[in-house]
Amino acid sequence: VSLTLSGLPTEGDHYIYVNSHEEEYLLTPVDGGRMTLPLDLTRPVLVWIQPLPGTVLIGGGPDVDECESYGSRSGEVCTLETDLHDGVELISGTLDCSGHFIGQSALYGGSGIGVLVRPGSVGARVENCTIGNETAYFAYGIEALGATSAVFSNNTLSHDIIGILMQNTHDSHVTGNEITGDSLWAIALWDSTSGNEVSGNTIEVENDGITIEGVVGAPSSMSNLISDNTITNGTGGILLAHTTDNTITGNDRSGGIRALGIGVNAWPNEVYRNNFHGWSQWGVWSDIGPVELSHATYGGNWWGRACPGPLFIAGVDSNRTDVVDS
Repeated sequence: VSLTLSGLPTEGDHYIYVNSHEEEYLLTPVDGGRMTLPLDLTRPVLVWIQPLPGTVLIGGGPDVDECESYGSRSGEVCTLETDLHDGVELISGTLDCSGHFIGQSALYGGSGIGVLVRPGSVGARVENCTIGNETAYFAYGIEALGATSAVFSNNTLSHDIIGILMQNTHDSHVTGNEITGDSLWAIALWDSTSGNEVSGNTIEVENDGITIEGVVGAPSSMSNLISDNTITNGTGGILLAHTTDNTITGNDRSGGIRALGIGVNAWPNEVYRNNFHGWSQWGVWSDIGPVELSHATYGGNWWGRACPGPLFIAGVDSNRTDVVDS
């Protein structure tokens, strides 16, 4: 199909990409802020715009791989030896930043993607990267669309609008990352992203910590595991919408406005043995009910209350009296 985008920038040249940096469209002031793109909508499509062309390509064979211009390669592993002031597209293999920084000019903060894992990749890894800061941040720190068995570990992401975004990505691991700043979402699992593990991450952002959201109108069994993460402050801790059969356990969510959010078409899910405490408004906000949070085998969650009184008070710790943790 042909899709026309309007309201795009009209000052200076901009570059529009579809799924990867291979498919590029130039937007000029003559276009009047409009661009028509041919898209295959039989599968998820990623479209983004950035003010400068190109990126650093890692993997994909010697004809395209730029690893040795910025670091060294050993087999499938590219190890950076310098900071990058450009985005990266990881075509295949492992990107080990070895602590180096990936950012961009402050003039373009909030645009583009720090590290894009090329759609359809299998086994891609992004490790030990520092992505974004208060001025040189991206729209997405790390983005995976249609990837399988990816690993994002031990990265530090700051101020990117979305820290780590996975769409239609499966059987992947997000572990040991630190995400801070004024991100809208620290870690987002969207669309039919399923079978992934998000564990051991440390999050303190101004808005939402971890969100799992399926396709509106077509809720799906996503079966992701969210475990042993530490989420401090911000608007929301863990949010679920249009998704079922996920397991939320062993997380510590403190401070902030809400600890747990349950949107439409977001039950049943398993939520047990989490520490939810110190929120200012609701322990759990739910758009639906009735909801029984406790697990038949593993019990419920801790809501900051001590014995001998009740450990959860429906309608006080939750926004609805039919949302309970018994």
